[in-house]
Amino acid sequence: MRRVLLLAVAGLVMGLVLGTAPAAVAQDEPVFTPPVEAQRHLTGQDAQDLSVTVSRARFADGTAAVAVLARADVFADSLAGTPLTGDGPLLFTVSDALEDRPAQELGRVLPAGSTVYLLGGTAALSPAVEDTVRAQGFLPRRLAGPSRVHTALAVAQEVLDRTGSRTVAVARDDGWADSVSAGAWASAEGHPIVVTGGSTLHPDVATWLSRQGWTDAVVLGGTAALSPDVADAVGRATLTTPRRVAGDTRDTTAAEIARVLRPGWASATVVNGFDTEGWVAGLAAAGLAGDDGGALFLSYVDRLPSSTRDGVAAVTCPMARTAGTIGQLHPSAMDEVDDAAGC
Repeated sequence: MRRVLLLAVAGLVMGLVLGTAPAAVAQDEPVFTPPVEAQRHLTGQDAQDLSVTVSRARFADGTAAVAVLARADVFADSLAGTPLTGDGPLLFTVSDALEDRPAQELGRVLPAGSTVYLLGGTAALSPAVEDTVRAQGFLPRRLAGPSRVHTALAVAQEVLDRTGSRTVAVARDDGWADSVSAGAWASAEGHPIVVTGGSTLHPDVATWLSRQGWTDAVVLGGTAALSPDVADAVGRATLTTPRRVAGDTRDTTAAEIARVLRPGWASATVVNGFDTEGWVAGLAAAGLAGDDGGALFLSYVDRLPSSTRDGVAAVTCPMARTAGTIGQLHPSAMDEVDDAAGC
């Protein structure tokens, strides 16, 4: 019952905030702060609502340096986007227009003239989206290529230009779980993620990798995700011995990513890793998890895998949270998160 009431309160808060909020908040108005439990159990009616909820939990008015826009219905163009979210939110919108909810959040969180990254080509985010961003007084910057592989490369190059990272991660291009699980690490540390087919390293990825001066390369997922041939090719292209970070299942891979890449994680953020739309929560919440030294873990809709419960148990309340659209995590799973963290 406690969790049901929480969801009702969170839904009411979101309705009030998103339904009537102006595009920009006056300086003398108080910064929106969700209730403590709503900050820990982040929710929304859809991808757009959830991404705004997460943004509001992270940033006071006008304090983000950049923002990232992505389409709300397909994950392909977003796979490599989390390294750009260390200093700003990832917001979702429909492809053919910038909706009021993300538009209002851009106006609240960004200073005038800030860069807004658009992930994907005009089929992913139309010229109308770009025009609206510009009309709001921001600088749209589209990162795109002819495929999800090439879009990821465009994003990765921008990440390198921003952070100068010498570490790169490689993930499969036809699934989202491994990329999502590495999102907190990529966001917090500014490491680029590139994607490729599972059996052979894409030649354009190999060429791009070979042009950089890497000191570390990480292969995300087991051999069913990225074959030994891919890992070998990554090593040749980067002149490193790549580290494969993987478990037997997607939830154990997420736990292993936490253990290897986020040792001593200070917070645990749990998303549904088995729902077809689970990528929405994972990508939107990656920056929040990265902000406080945290890691992402994957759950079933109604219960936690043992690997995830162990990961949550390594932190204490209130440093355990969940994120998902309505119905992605049942109250029983949220209660398990609370119990594991001693909330």
